[in-house]
Amino acid sequence: MHVSVRTSPVKAQKSPTRTLDQIAGRLEPPFPLRLLGFGLVYAWSTCLWNTAAVVAAGEPAVHTSAVWLISAIITPLAFLVCALVARNRDLASSRVLALSGPILAFVGTLLAALVAFAPPSIHDIVVVLAAVGTGVGPVALILLWTNLFAHLDMELVEAAVPASFVATLIIAIVIPNLGGGISIVVVSLLPLLSGVLYLLSYRSYVSGELAVYTESARKETQPRIGAIVQMFLLLLVSYTVGCLLPFINPANTSTLLPAPWTESLGMLFAIALAVAIVLFSRRIDLDSLYRWIIAPFALAIILAAFPYGICHTLSAVLGSATFTGLEIIMIIYFIRLATRMHRSPTLLLGLGECAAYTGVLIGYGGGPTTQSLIAGGMLDPKTASLILVGVFICSTLLVPRRTTVWSDPAFTQLSQVSEANMPEKSPMPTAGATANTASLTSSDSFDTRCTRIAERGGLSTRETEIFRMLAQGRSQPYIRDVLYLSKNTVSTHTRHIYKKLDVHSKQELLDLLEDESTSQ
Repeated sequence: MHVSVRTSPVKAQKSPTRTLDQIAGRLEPPFPLRLLGFGLVYAWSTCLWNTAAVVAAGEPAVHTSAVWLISAIITPLAFLVCALVARNRDLASSRVLALSGPILAFVGTLLAALVAFAPPSIHDIVVVLAAVGTGVGPVALILLWTNLFAHLDMELVEAAVPASFVATLIIAIVIPNLGGGISIVVVSLLPLLSGVLYLLSYRSYVSGELAVYTESARKETQPRIGAIVQMFLLLLVSYTVGCLLPFINPANTSTLLPAPWTESLGMLFAIALAVAIVLFSRRIDLDSLYRWIIAPFALAIILAAFPYGICHTLSAVLGSATFTGLEIIMIIYFIRLATRMHRSPTLLLGLGECAAYTGVLIGYGGGPTTQSLIAGGMLDPKTASLILVGVFICSTLLVPRRTTVWSDPAFTQLSQVSEANMPEKSPMPTAGATANTASLTSSDSFDTRCTRIAERGGLSTRETEIFRMLAQGRSQPYIRDVLYLSKNTVSTHTRHIYKKLDVHSKQELLDLLEDESTSQ
């Protein structure tokens, strides 16, 4: 057992084994790989309607098929029902959803591929069953995963969600290149695999293997109805406009790349964008996202009106990037919002996904009509593009700039506290730190000890402020929200603090604070 002596720190010599451990630690992802199962749900959704066995089911386009249309109606309705009925419930432990979701999606996928071969006597029944399975199954899986994420440490969630879409990206490239029969089998197995990985992840959470959200309790706030309506309309318009883009093609111009590749390039761009927002934005919310995507998405709409292959290729890539980026940030934002309000994320996620899938239904459902108007000369492609740009730009006025969480009086007051009057507060006990907490309640004030340590270590004003909050047991996501800093900035300051004070963990930092108390 290693014992750290604070009064006489000794630098350990690096051994080959320790060096290998450090290399392995840096290569190891910051989350268990089983959490990538969340991305399999979106991989399934992306690949299902691009699979040859489903597209060739006797319809001119998959978005005009009866299975897709009924499924596209069922999905937002299922999200809406869950959002309202289970708005205060924690669905992470629901065995019914954990079993029914993957099975419904699996059966629905197989039936969607068999519709073309169904006898006329049972054709309609197969269509309805396929639509129910593909419409309800993913809803159950998405709500399961997001409810689980709401229990986990936000640092873990912010790493796992974008990484999950990397799995979606890889699968979306590979599966369309498989044969029709093989691809439909592989696609149908994706929700089952996601369900298995979910059960493993939930078991890890219950057993304490996954870092959990342990922020101190805060006064619960109710979401403003007006803010929820704004977010719903914003997402509805964005997805509707995005799904209309392929239909304003003036001369049915083909893209230079196949659809799976344009979608994959868009996903790659969106993942990079989401990582940049997580690392460098002071807030992870819709406001931050739309600041980044307004220009690219507007450009995608404009390019769609020109009869050139390169224009439609870029338009498809930018449109896919907008959809994926919206999905990633929406999930992280709503989970953060729900945890700050100490509520289940089902209400916010359910309404958000309902808006998104309703937009998909309206966009793809109204696309053929738009295409007919353009083909008949009743609507000019550039006019249609201009209208869509105007609608999208106007919709950005609905972006909620502030929410009840960020305007919480206790939250705002804490963010405005200066270094000179930081409230005296004992550190929150963490794992292994119970014995330290009692010592830190001595007559020597917490603020005084922090000041002495900061001066002795040569900490800057901002580093001292962050040091005090770390000494109180605050997590880095909490510090980011209170001080209005980006993840990268807080991480950099924390590394500098650890280096200057010669500590390597929060536990050692608490030990240092305890030693400062007992030495007086």
